[in-house]
Amino acid sequence: MESSIGKMPPRIAYFISSHGFGHAARSAAIITALLDQNPSIEIDIYSETPEWFFIESSAGYANYFKMQTDIGVTQRSPMEMDIPDTLNRVTMFLDSLPAASEQLARTLLERNYTGIIADISPLGIAAAKKAGIPCILFENFTWDWIYQPFTNGYPNFHGVIRQLKSIFEQADFHAQFIPACQPDATANLTIPPCSRKTKQTAAATRQKLGIKQNEKLGLISMGGIPDSFALNQIGELPNPAIRLAFVGSFTQFENRGSTICIPHQSDFYHPDLVEAADFVIGKAGYSTMAEIYNAAKPFGYLLRPDFRESTILGEFLSSLPYTTAVSQADFDCLNLSKPIEFLLSDVNFPRPALNGSKIAADFVIDCFKLERSFPRSASEFPN
Repeated sequence: MESSIGKMPPRIAYFISSHGFGHAARSAAIITALLDQNPSIEIDIYSETPEWFFIESSAGYANYFKMQTDIGVTQRSPMEMDIPDTLNRVTMFLDSLPAASEQLARTLLERNYTGIIADISPLGIAAAKKAGIPCILFENFTWDWIYQPFTNGYPNFHGVIRQLKSIFEQADFHAQFIPACQPDATANLTIPPCSRKTKQTAAATRQKLGIKQNEKLGLISMGGIPDSFALNQIGELPNPAIRLAFVGSFTQFENRGSTICIPHQSDFYHPDLVEAADFVIGKAGYSTMAEIYNAAKPFGYLLRPDFRESTILGEFLSSLPYTTAVSQADFDCLNLSKPIEFLLSDVNFPRPALNGSKIAADFVIDCFKLERSFPRSASEFPN
């Protein structure tokens, strides 16, 4: 097949993994930065991540197509994986990939895409290659790398890994996000953490939550997969002026005095909650890590020992002066007094000069030879 590139406006297909919300969050941030650079770009999203997430993120996309673009890892809970089910599902996905990518390639040509972006979607890359449309791979890990430890108990993952590795290597352009799980010297660019813009001030969010001026706000969040919390087990806090806001599987917003319950999907925008908080405690996923990094917020992080990315995120977070590890046992029983004492030390740290989403947008514009409204970023992060 040969690509039929439209004239103007340029059109981009963005294929986004729906494993958690980390891939969707950084993709939404990059989409926003792209449209800041060139508002005429039309961006279509292909993903199983719920459309409400992109609407909430004010991503400014043109069209949303619900589509399974990868498998990822089946989750029984925010901290527990189902490896046998993952193997079954990814095997079926790869078996159907040749036909699915062939059919999708026709759609990509019909819609006259200038370029394809895949955050870490094998389907997007495979279809782009068949359509002859240039493709960018954005990643801080790829699925072949994540699946490698699973081969110990499930040797059939070896074939899966070979197939996925071959697909990811077909991308025309390759950029990695810090912290990259498997740094690649051949990647075109390394990009600092990308996070979404806030929508309102910290003061406005705190007022909406009912936080008084003399109170300290702690945000407790498990990221893209909602969790329930044993709120009746909360241990003694360092002082009575601390309020804890939990984002999880609650049916409605409740202000219970020392604790605040916020549904996973609510009127509260997660980047705004991070901006309003005095400290954050939760799972060390990419989106939360990027938000606390760009806001320079104290972070008590919980690692998943069975998920390979966690080790890399933990190494990166431990290098930041305003973070501390929280054990699974302490988190489960909400025994958080010690980490909160550390996180509330009155030390301010400077924020990064530049959110990685701007650098990523520059990269897309250069790769696809698009026009830009503003100069390139002053700060680049080359290999």
